[in-house]
Amino acid sequence: MFEVLLAEQMRHIESAAVAEGQSIEHLMETAGEVIAQEVLRLFKSCSVIVLAGPGNNGGDGFVVARKLEEKGWPVIVACSKTIPSKEGAAFKARSQWKGTLIDYQDIHFKDFALIIDGLFGIGLSKHIDDPYKTVVQKANQSGIPILAIDIPSGIHSDSGEELGYAIKAHYTIALQTLKPCHLLLPGKIHSGTTIVKDIGLRPFPTPTLFVNAPELWKKHYHKPNLTDNKYTRGHGVIVGGAHLTGAARLSMLAARRVGAGLITLLCPPEAQIIYSLASLGHLTQTYEDVSIFSEKLNSITNLKGVLIGPGSPPTQDTRTLVHKILKLKMPTVLDAGALTAFAENPDELLRELHENVVLTPHEGEFKRLFSISGNKIQRTSEAAKTAQCTILLKGADTVIATAYGPVIIESQGVPWLATGGTGDILSGLILGLLVQGLKPLEAAAMANWILNQCAHSIGVGLLAEDIPLQIPKLLASI
Repeated sequence: MFEVLLAEQMRHIESAAVAEGQSIEHLMETAGEVIAQEVLRLFKSCSVIVLAGPGNNGGDGFVVARKLEEKGWPVIVACSKTIPSKEGAAFKARSQWKGTLIDYQDIHFKDFALIIDGLFGIGLSKHIDDPYKTVVQKANQSGIPILAIDIPSGIHSDSGEELGYAIKAHYTIALQTLKPCHLLLPGKIHSGTTIVKDIGLRPFPTPTLFVNAPELWKKHYHKPNLTDNKYTRGHGVIVGGAHLTGAARLSMLAARRVGAGLITLLCPPEAQIIYSLASLGHLTQTYEDVSIFSEKLNSITNLKGVLIGPGSPPTQDTRTLVHKILKLKMPTVLDAGALTAFAENPDELLRELHENVVLTPHEGEFKRLFSISGNKIQRTSEAAKTAQCTILLKGADTVIATAYGPVIIESQGVPWLATGGTGDILSGLILGLLVQGLKPLEAAAMANWILNQCAHSIGVGLLAEDIPLQIPKLLASI
């Protein structure tokens, strides 16, 4: 299951289930049973405090409490003195609880070994206040394991934003499917380990958000076969700068490792010796002046894609090179200096972008190019529509969007990728996949997945130079 549902989409499939004859009470009972089973799997019998809120998330909490008590667990439920509507499923779940019920202010967290958070769910859209705020603060400070029902209370389901105060769960049991908050910061951190459990709802008919996974793009990737040669595997060009030469060399290694047939480093003459010695299997060419750059580029045989930006200075010359490349309308990756060069006049770049372009900004570069507000999904999607290209907005919660297609969220953010050169590896991977024929969205998603999987296998202490060596083994597993 790779779909990610917004709150409104989740409500849609719940309403569809009710229209087909299922009751909210039945759905709540199913959710509570599923969560109780996960509690039984994850923990040994212990004293439990269930924090039940005023809505359906609280109703789920009452069902969980009842199911655990039936298994012999000592359970207490804490809830508000305000009674839910007597017409609702939450009221019914509360009325079926025959065990101990206390007010939030009477909780002594030291008396418990497990907290189950059922305060708020996907409907929360405003900052929480007392008594809930105090309960959340004390639960977080208790040091006791917390398991959240569906999403951590105090986190906005669609954005991952912390609404004032939010539960910091050790586990979150996501009902039916992931929500954006399980993947976007800071909600991703607050969710802890997220486990998705099916509660019997039909899939949403037209999902627009997906978790990055091979099933989304591997059918577009063709491993080499006996009829291939270096020309059929695609020829890419990386434009190298004169001074920060390490960046383009890292990109070159990544592009070659991911399967590009040929990679040429096109650079100023004074840097050619450095690029020539970078490795043995790539080509180098020089351009003496930006005025002859197009001529040099056009002379390269079987050219299928270009990368510019790693190690490029944010200068007028870089802007000129970008313009010349974009006029070719071929697959292009713009990163780092190729983005920053347009910081003072973003429209100069945006009006020339096209559907074969991938931009790979981090947050700072993104803000210099786009004046767009909203959560990370909204900003990336709107930027892709504005630029009419693919945007990969980097981070521990990378989001990838196209002008009119789906949005892909990376779920495997690795903290030790926060080191110099990993962005250059990513842009090289994207180029290497583009020249092999992948479309920009698939190339960006596959490249980001490869980067994170390699980082996982390397572990703490990772250097960017380590990543290309991990790529062949990973490709063999796809």
